Amino acid sequence: MAGLIDPPARSGDDAPYESSATHPNSIAHNITINYKSPIYSLVDPVEPVGKHKLLAFLNLMVSTTLVALITVETHVAFILPPFIATAATKIPDPAWRLHRSIVVITSYLLSATVGVVFVLLHLDQGILMAVLASTLAYGIELILNIEHPPSVLATFLGILERASPTYILHPVLAGIAVIEGVNYLLSRAI
Repeated sequence: MAGLIDPPARSGDDAPYESSATHPNSIAHNITINYKSPIYSLVDPVEPVGKHKLLAFLNLMVSTTLVALITVETHVAFILPPFIATAATKIPDPAWRLHRSIVVITSYLLSATVGVVFVLLHLDQGILMAVLASTLAYGIELILNIEHPPSVLATFLGILERASPTYILHPVLAGIAVIEGVNYLLSRAI
């Protein structure tokens, strides 16, 4: 039974990526293991930490540190959880992409606007309205094909904080500009 699900020897780009047990009497007869799956690559001792993982880590650390410093300096509570989530979503593909940045920025602005509109219409009484507004914001994002799930937290937190219209510019636009700007600069530098 030994060797049925061991990783294949890697000799370059032509190394096999999948292996399956082929012995008809084995327990693992119909099991196929994909050695390029994200779960396997977390424990794969052969594959070193790549440039994209380093870039993703640096992007997350630098951008969230900058947003935290701006929060301290301006005394405006940045909405750190969605920004951290946005920076973390770049881990599988940290390279800067113009289309993705436009989608992320637009979705945050839309979500913040929905939150501010709910506050201006005095529909900001509690978590239930925050959930309703967040669902509405995400529905609009889906219709416009600009969905970015962490952005709905801008709606949620904006309602809970009873945000004014300046909330759209600062902290939302300023924060997401930092996140996307750091991603752009690091992608070009590394």
